[in-house]
Amino acid sequence: MSSRELMLHPAVMGVATVLLAGLAGHFPVVWFLRATKFLRHTAHGKPQFARWIGVFERFAIALFVLLDSLTTAAFIFGLKTAVMAWRVDKDDSAASQIVEYILIGTLVSFVVAVAFGLAGRALLGLPLIKSPAPGIAL
Repeated sequence: MSSRELMLHPAVMGVATVLLAGLAGHFPVVWFLRATKFLRHTAHGKPQFARWIGVFERFAIALFVLLDSLTTAAFIFGLKTAVMAWRVDKDDSAASQIVEYILIGTLVSFVVAVAFGLAGRALLGLPLIKSPAPGIAL
């Protein structure tokens, strides 16, 4: 197998899509948060948990889109939103800006990951949208 054939192998392209969604997908999310003035800076030396959660979230969402399981990808978005609602309910000091920042960041991250997943499906020659079952009108 030549190096070109190896690079175009569906498994390699799928892994590359997922990695790009997680890592390169960070930049459009940060750009959007900066443009809307929602980007929050953390103190120097503090762990960047939110950024790493976003990276792994985009990995999972892009993978589920590649595997044609968009409902599972949407479940991740809903689960994160529910956890944040619970967390804010438990934490009296949580400001509404933090909640808005997390929800907007999550939504933008979700959209970016879905876009990468759909681009990966297109590169692999997979249909972007399932055709409906016979007898079902759109």
